[in-house]
Amino acid sequence: MLLAENISTDSSIHKTEHNSHVSMAIAITIISVWFVSLVILFRLDLADFPLACIPILVILRTFIHTGIFIIIHDSIHGVVHRNRRINSFMGYLTAFLYALLPYKTLTKNHQQHHRYPATKSDPDFYDRNSDNPYLWYASFMKDYQDGKQFWILFWGMTVIFWSLFLMQIPIANMFLFWVFPIILSSIQLFIFGIYLPHRPLA
Repeated sequence: MLLAENISTDSSIHKTEHNSHVSMAIAITIISVWFVSLVILFRLDLADFPLACIPILVILRTFIHTGIFIIIHDSIHGVVHRNRRINSFMGYLTAFLYALLPYKTLTKNHQQHHRYPATKSDPDFYDRNSDNPYLWYASFMKDYQDGKQFWILFWGMTVIFWSLFLMQIPIANMFLFWVFPIILSSIQLFIFGIYLPHRPLA
């Protein structure tokens, strides 16, 4: 019996280590693709590029940017890496990359969301008019950009924007492949992660 328990424990530890390596490999791949695609697209000469292909690239960047938020979400749940420090580091890193977001606040709000889903105590829920996705999205964004976080985002984005400008990155490329994907990704995450699963139904 004791031998069986030891084998079961060893198997569980091995499985946890395996899952940890796999999830870290996925996370690092997403972050790498995010960086590489950004560098390539920042240097893309839009004048010589087919106009019809630009929306496709914007959508791809949006999809990759959403992947960055998925890493934040999985870090909050402690499944990116079994080592807490590495897991938290991945959360802080991707929260910064996504939109200079505060990982601690995201963690607190998401835990509250799971504790009280679709109620007044849920920071992601809009109880005043939950049938209206536009007002809900506006409220959702306002809550996550409230107070000092607004100024962190504003000044942070300003510094990054001017730094990229001084590096001779075209403004059009910055908006198409950096700013727009942030906005579109937030809409994608809101619709499929917040609104559709949590809206009240008959």
